[in-house]
Formats: sequence, structure tokens, C-alpha cells
Amino acid sequence: MRCTHLANVLVTKGWHCTLAGKSETFDLFKKTVSWPGGKIALDGTQKDEPELIQKISHHADWDLMICDHYQRGIAFETACRSWTSQIAIIDDLPARNHDADILIDQTYGRAPNEYKDLLPDGCQVLAGASYALLGRDFRELREMSLSRRNGQVEKLLVSVGGSDPNKITSTIIKAINQTGLRLQSDIIIGPMAKETEQIMSNTQYMDPKPKIHFGTSKMAQLMSEADLAIGVTGTTSWERCCLGLPSITMTAANNQKDNARALSDAGASLFIGDVAEVQAEDIAKNLVKLVTNQETLRLMSVAASIICDGDGAERVATILDQNFDTHNVNEY
Repeated sequence: MRCTHLANVLVTKGWHCTLAGKSETFDLFKKTVSWPGGKIALDGTQKDEPELIQKISHHADWDLMICDHYQRGIAFETACRSWTSQIAIIDDLPARNHDADILIDQTYGRAPNEYKDLLPDGCQVLAGASYALLGRDFRELREMSLSRRNGQVEKLLVSVGGSDPNKITSTIIKAINQTGLRLQSDIIIGPMAKETEQIMSNTQYMDPKPKIHFGTSKMAQLMSEADLAIGVTGTTSWERCCLGLPSITMTAANNQKDNARALSDAGASLFIGDVAEVQAEDIAKNLVKLVTNQETLRLMSVAASIICDGDGAERVATILDQNFDTHNVNEY
């Protein structure tokens, strides 16, 4: 998703963008992502991927490779040096060495010096939520969304990312039922969620009935219309912040823990724990707490909106563009 948002800005600056990934990845997200360029299917072994990219692209010399993959590290990056002029890495946790010219970490509060022993000399680090890679629709809806934030809650948004870690969506639905609050809700089921039938079964007890979305290309619209979100502290954290959407959050991976602490400390969300430990009762208790405290929600919205303005993709694309001769056609 974040690579797509960045590519959409780069093509407006004259770049040609090609996406390399597994075929099943393309299939999973074809309903929610429209990639603005070509694609290379990497269906061989991981070791063969650098050579496969070069072979399929007819041994093209690329200006820039952007790698956004937690299972592809320094060995993969170095192997790609033979056909790319520069390498940019998107990461969320300063715990891996990289062979990179640019590193992008959109974690709120992240400092460049946290990567000082993990990167080669001269690597440029773009750190912090001001570089969050969001779609242009979030920036376009920001003003309208912020203008309606008054702390009142009539509609919930439930979204826990592309999968359903620890079957947390069903736990959230159970929690909403426990509160007895009659709130409208949009529930987004990610393309990698496996317990869809169970989720659907659990929603039959909700009053009023929720709207179920099996993936969506309209996340910005749904967030702008919601008054409170329940989710995890992944990439959607910056989307919620951009639109000033208050949230109850949980972590689903180690690389989300820094986000969770930073956003909670800033008053931009209410963090309640890891999805493996949180119970329906915990969610229900905190949901009632927020819904009945209008001033807390209003202040949470303000705090969130300060963290991310939605212009991160434009900032990153401008910096990448400035590293090359903008009179030539660029590719990544």
C-alpha cells in the first residue's frame, strides 16, 4: 500500500514505476490497490530474486530500487547493486543492517541516529511521521474530516490490517456487543483474513447491523466518516492521525510497539495491549470510557492531527527526485 502511494506521486514527476513481488501478493490486493506501472512476478526462490528481476526486465539499468520487505535484508540489497544506481529501504524498526543510500522510517518520534550503526556512511535517513506514505485521498479529505471532530461518537470503524491477527476482529465485535451501545459501524475484513465466516456469524448479534467491507479502496472516506476507530498500530495509524480519527489500538507485531507507545504518550490514541493478550472485556471497558467522554475524544483528535498531515509521500518523492537528473526519465 505505502509503495503504491509513493509510486503514484513519483509518476507525476516523470518516473516509470515497476512493482516486483509474489504473484499471490498481486492477487490479494488487486481489489484495493491500483499500481501505476508494470509488474514483475518473483515466483522463484528468494536467493534468485535479484537475478530474476534483472532477467525479466531485460537487463535494464534501474535508477532506484525501493525495498519494503521484512524478510529481505542486506544480502538481498547488496545483490541488487549490480543493476540499480541507488537503493532506498522502508523499515519500521532499527534492528537490521542495510546496504542502502536512503532509509525511510515513518514511525512517530523516530530519530535518524537510531540507525547510526546499521547503515553505511552517507546513507540519508528520513525518519518520523512527517514522511508517512499515505494516499492522496487522505490529504484531500483531511480538512473536512478535522472540521467535524467534536468528540461525539455515532459511528465506529473496525480495521486490523490485511490479516486478522489472533482472530481479534471477532473479539472486537464481541466487545461492542457487551457495551450495549447502539452505534453504527463499518467492519473491514482484510484480504488475508481466514476466519471470515466466524466474523460474519458474530456480527448477526450486533444492533444496528454493521456494514461489512471485504477489503476496500475507500479507506480514507470510511475513516473520515467514522467518529472512533478500533485497530492496530500499523500503517493505518498515520491514516487515522491525518484525518484526526481517535482510536483504541493494539499491537500485532514487534515493529508496532514503538508506534503504540509514541502515539499513546502523545495522547493521539488509547493503547490497550497486544492482540494476543487483550480480551473483549478490555476493549468494551475502554470503548465505554471514550464514548462517554466527549472532551477526551476531542483532545485525542487534535493530538492525532498534529502528528501527520498527509504530505509524506510528496516529501519523500521530492527528495528521491532531487537525487537524480530530473531531465531524464527515471525508473524504480
